[in-house]
Formats: sequence, C-alpha cells, structure tokens
Amino acid sequence: MATINKRLYALDSFRGIAAFAVALFHFTMLTPQANLGFKYGVTGVDIFFLFSGFVILISVKETATLRQLIINRIARLYPVYWAAVLFTGFLFWFYNVNSQADWNAFWKMLLANLTMFQYYLQQPNLDGPYWTMTYELLFYTFMLLVFLFKGLKSIEHIALAGIAFTAIHSLFFKNYTPVLFNSIQLWVPILSHFSLFMAGILYYKIRTEGANFQRIAIIIAAWLVQLSCFENGGMSHVYISFYEYFVLLTSYFIIMFLLVYDKLNFLAIKPLLFLGSISYPLFLIHQFISRSVIIAVLVTYEHYSFWAAASIALVVSILLATLIMKMEKPVSDFIKTRLSK
Repeated sequence: MATINKRLYALDSFRGIAAFAVALFHFTMLTPQANLGFKYGVTGVDIFFLFSGFVILISVKETATLRQLIINRIARLYPVYWAAVLFTGFLFWFYNVNSQADWNAFWKMLLANLTMFQYYLQQPNLDGPYWTMTYELLFYTFMLLVFLFKGLKSIEHIALAGIAFTAIHSLFFKNYTPVLFNSIQLWVPILSHFSLFMAGILYYKIRTEGANFQRIAIIIAAWLVQLSCFENGGMSHVYISFYEYFVLLTSYFIIMFLLVYDKLNFLAIKPLLFLGSISYPLFLIHQFISRSVIIAVLVTYEHYSFWAAASIALVVSILLATLIMKMEKPVSDFIKTRLSK
C-alpha cells in the first residue's frame, strides 16, 4: 500500500498540467491550431472532477462539524472565484456594455455569477469555465448530506449506488423515457460527470486503506458509466470523438492508480508544482481575457501571429492567477474567522 502520510505532490503537478491543457484548449478553440492536439484539453475538467472526489474525504476527515465543513468550503472556493468574476466582469462591461439594456442585463448576470448559482438563477456564465463550479457545488452539497447523515462509513456503498443511478439515467432513461431524462439532467446536471467524483473517492480509499476487489470493481464501473455519459453534458462530445474520449478517460483512470501508488512522484518538480498551486485561479481567469481581449486585439488590430498573441495571453493569465492566489489566503482566513463567529 502507498505511503499515506505524505502529501501527493504529483497530484498537485497534474492539477497544474490539467489547468494548462484547458487554457491551451480555450486559446485554440474553433481554430485550425486545435487540431495540433490542443483540442484534447477539453477533457481537463475530467481530471479536476476525479481530483475533487479524491480530496473531499481529506477535507471531511479533518473537520469535526458540519458548520465548519461548510465554512471551509466557502473560504476555499469563493475568494478566488469572486476575484475572477469581478475582474472578468470589468472586462466584459468595458467591451460589451453599450446601452441601458446591456447594463441591466450585465448587472443581473454579474450578481448571479457572484453567487456561483447562476445556472439555477437562469443567468449565463460570465466566462466559459464557470459551468464546472455548478458541478462542484452540487458535489459538495452531496457530500455535506453524506456527512450530515453520518454516511462516511458507508461511502463506498453510497458511491456504488450513485454510479448505478447514473447508469440507469444514462442508459435507460435516456433511451426509453427521454422526457424524464431531460428533466433530471436539467435539475441535476452533475450526473453527466458524477461517476468521476465517485471514482475519486474510491481512489482515496485505495490510497489510505489499500485495494480490494470491491474498490477496483466500483472504479471500473465508474469508468464504464462515465463513457456512457459522453454525450450527456460537458463539452467533450463537441470537440472530440468517442474513441478519443475513450483513450483519454482510460489514461486518466490509469494515471490515478499510478498517483495513489506514488509512481509519478518524478513529476513533483517546481515548475509543475507552481502551476498546481495556481491551477484554480488560472482555470477561472484565463478564457475571456485571453480569447476575447488579448488574442482578439493583438491578432486583429496589431497583426500579431496567433502563437505570439497566445503566448502573451498565457503569460498574462499566469501572472493574474499568481496575484489572485497571493491574495487568497488572507481573504480566506478572514472569511473563516468571520463566519466562525
């Protein structure tokens, strides 16, 4: 069994790689450059969801009360997210708000996005990556309920039940009761990626308690069910084929096994660890400023080559993400202190 008292630094590195891949995908999206392999970055969110499932049990086990768990999640998610929303909101206002009608629509969209519940408030995402935050919130809500009803000891059975329901939803409801399928998918969009979160939990159990037949079987089931959800949600089915997704998803599940058994520790090098440390703000901040501002302006008006403009956009995105991350800890600590009182 892997050493369990050591931080999985290789996971941090892979988080950085995933954020970098997603950024390159967005930079090249709908351009000829995407066919150079950058289109595969669309599956970077699958890695993030696997990691979220893995690390949630760490957070839960380190928390004594439901109140503190909620406070910790708010302090972890919102400061970086708010910074990204406000910065991108300013750019969006500057470039797109030209009338009173635009102004009214913009404020509704901005305020809704600040809550992170814009999907349920029927407002568009201010920036492309924000759709994933709805999934993260739904997963955290699910885990809060597990914690509240003392289900952590049965988490493997709960994960199996969740994967089984996702399979029924994806394979039976979709083909035989499409109205029910669409209704459930509308209100619980996380089902298109729920198996990834559940697989992450099982990887954590293997990391801390060792592998057995049941855990391996549940992970394989999660992999198969996730493949069946290829066209149900997210963006992968728009940009890559099912065969390409099959290869990539299989690779991610294998990588997770290698990670939990410390076989990829050679990737825990400073540049990748740095990317991992800023992966969350980099993921949130890069798309609008890069595609709609920097690349668009430099290519269209300054006649830069695409790659020169994209390189500048990447550097700017990394610098902004670094700045946001430096501000995150004091703001997070302040939120924890205030909410705890």
